[in-house]
Amino acid sequence: MKNPWNDMILLLPLQELMSLTSVQRKLCSSASCSIFYVDSLHVTWILNQVPPKLLHSSICIELIVALMPTIPRVNPLLSLIFISTLSLRMMLS
Repeated sequence: MKNPWNDMILLLPLQELMSLTSVQRKLCSSASCSIFYVDSLHVTWILNQVPPKLLHSSICIELIVALMPTIPRVNPLLSLIFISTLSLRMMLS
């Protein structure tokens, strides 16, 4: 059975070391419903800097599965940024 969400969700990869301006440009030009595949702590931090008004119509799912177990050991502050970013994005969706 075909999943109707596949036609509505835009997969928007955000590359590592992307500038805040580039991320904002992608958000402005993307569809109203987006899944953001995030594969680095840098991009998570960048997304945390994006003004919330750009994300009101978006659903952001941040996938940092590979990095998640190592974040608290590497830097507890980054762990808090990741958790707060994820919480903020889910609240806005």
